[in-house]
Amino acid sequence: MSTARTEYFIVDPNGVERGKWAPGKSPEVLEQTGIAFPLSLTGLDVWGREVAETGLHIESGDLDGACAVIPGSVLPMPWLDGSVMQAMLEMRTADGQPFFGDTRNALKRAIDRLAARGVTATTAIELEFYLSGCETERSEDGVERQSMYDLKAMNAFRPVFDEIRRCADLQKIPADTIISEASQGQFEVNLVHREDPLTSADDAICLKRIIAGAAAKHGLQATFMAKPFAGRPGNGLHVHASLVTENGDNYFGETEDGAQKLEHAVGGLLDTMQDGMLVFANTWNGFRRFEPGSYAPNRLNWGDNNRSVAVRIPASNARARRFEHRISGADANPYLVLALILHGAAHGLENAITPPAKSLGNAYDGDARILDNRMATSIERFAASSWIRDVLGADLQSLISAIKRQECAAFEAHISDFERETFR
Repeated sequence: MSTARTEYFIVDPNGVERGKWAPGKSPEVLEQTGIAFPLSLTGLDVWGREVAETGLHIESGDLDGACAVIPGSVLPMPWLDGSVMQAMLEMRTADGQPFFGDTRNALKRAIDRLAARGVTATTAIELEFYLSGCETERSEDGVERQSMYDLKAMNAFRPVFDEIRRCADLQKIPADTIISEASQGQFEVNLVHREDPLTSADDAICLKRIIAGAAAKHGLQATFMAKPFAGRPGNGLHVHASLVTENGDNYFGETEDGAQKLEHAVGGLLDTMQDGMLVFANTWNGFRRFEPGSYAPNRLNWGDNNRSVAVRIPASNARARRFEHRISGADANPYLVLALILHGAAHGLENAITPPAKSLGNAYDGDARILDNRMATSIERFAASSWIRDVLGADLQSLISAIKRQECAAFEAHISDFERETFR
C-alpha cells in the first residue's frame, strides 16, 4: 500500500526533528531506500540558524549526506490522515560512513562500551509536558492548586490521552502509565523498559511527536519546554536504567556484589554529571528548572526512594534494581542523555568509584555540591572536558560547544520586556 506522503526526519543535537516531505511509497520500499540531507542540519542552533563555527555550512560547500532509514521506523502518523507516514533517518557521509553529528552514533558508542564488559543496558524514559489551555486554578486565598495524581484533571483531557494511547499502540510505542503532575496542566507519560537503549531513545522522540500531534488535533498545544512557567514545576526527562548480564541477570541485584556495583555506577554518574550538564540542560531555559523544592534536583547527590536527589534508587526487589537519573529536562536530546548516562555508569564501574553518603530526607538542604545552573559556565566546562572528548569524540564535542555558544550569546544579548518595564 502506498502512502500520500512521507515525513523523513533526523534528530539534531538539540533534539529538534529536521526533515522534509516526499511522495509516498510503500513501507517496504522506504526501508530499502535512503534520502540525501545536508550534513549541516546537525550544525544549526535551536532557532534553525547556521552556526558557522561548526565548519559544516558554506565554508565546506554544504555537503550532502546519504541518510538511511532506520529499520522499523516507517510508521503511520495516526493523528493525521492515515495515509501519512514518518521515517526516521540515520545521518551518514556520502560514502556511507556514520557521521559524527548524528547523536544516535554517540549512543551506539556507549552501548558498545558496556558490551565489552559483557552487559547490556535496559532503559526507560519518563516524559513530562504541559498542555496549553489549562489555566492555573487558585483557591480563595490565592494559593495555586496542585494536581498531583488528580484523576479529575486527567478526565478533563480524556480525549487527548485516549488519542495518545491509540497512536502509541498503532506505532508500537510502549506507553505505560499517564499521570497528572504537580502543576495544573502538567502531565507525564511513562515508557516501558526497553532492552536496547537506541529503541528507548527512538520511543521518546516518537512519543513527543504523538503527544504534540494529539494535542493539536484537539485544539491544544503541548510544550516540553524545561521551565515554561516561573514559580511552577518544570518538565523533566527521567531515565530508569539497569544493566543485564549475558545470562539475563540484573547486574545490580542478582549478581555477586550487585549492590556494590550499583554504588560504583552511581559514583560514576555523580563524578561526570557536571561535565555533562550542557546535555542534560541543553537550553538556556533548561537551567531555570533547577530550583530548591521543585523536584528538579540541584545537587550532586543520591539516595534510596528519594525524589529530591539527582540519582534515585527506586524501591524494588533485586531483579528490578535500577537507578533513576533525574537531571535532564524534557527538551533534551534523548540519545545524548542516554549516552552520557551509560558512559557515566561505565566510568564508575571501571574505576570502582565510591559515591558520597546517601542523602536522607530533603536533599535540597544537604551539603552536597550544588549543580551548575548557568549555561555559560556549563558550555566552557563541557568544551574543556577530557571525559566528554573521550566519550563523545572531539568532533561532536566541538560541534555542540559551537552551537551552544551561539545560543548563549543570543540570550545574553536579548533585552526582555521585564527589563524595559523595570528600568524605563
